[in-house]
Amino acid sequence: MTTFLIVILVLYLLSRFIFPVVVPRLLRYLFNRQQRQQAGYKGHQTHAKPEGEISIDYVPKQKKTTHVPDNQGEYIEFEEVKKNDKIINYNDEPIH
Repeated sequence: MTTFLIVILVLYLLSRFIFPVVVPRLLRYLFNRQQRQQAGYKGHQTHAKPEGEISIDYVPKQKKTTHVPDNQGEYIEFEEVKKNDKIINYNDEPIH
C-alpha cells in the first residue's frame, strides 16, 4: 500500500512541476532542429539550378499506335434489359 502511495505521489509531482518545464523545452528543441534541417535542405536545393530554368530528366517512350483492320474492331460488352417481359434496346423500342 505504501509503494502505491509513493508511486502516486511521484507521478503527481512529475506532472505538476517537472513536465510543464521539460515538455515545452523538448518540443521547442525538436521544432528548431526540424527547422534547421529544412533550411539546410532548401539551401542545398536552390544552388542546383537558377530560377526560371526548366530541365526534363526523363522523357517516356512514345507508344506505337497499331492500325486495326476494318474487318476487326473493338469488342463492346453489352447487357440486355427486360422490361415487361420484352427485350428493349436503349431507345425503349421493343425488339421482336
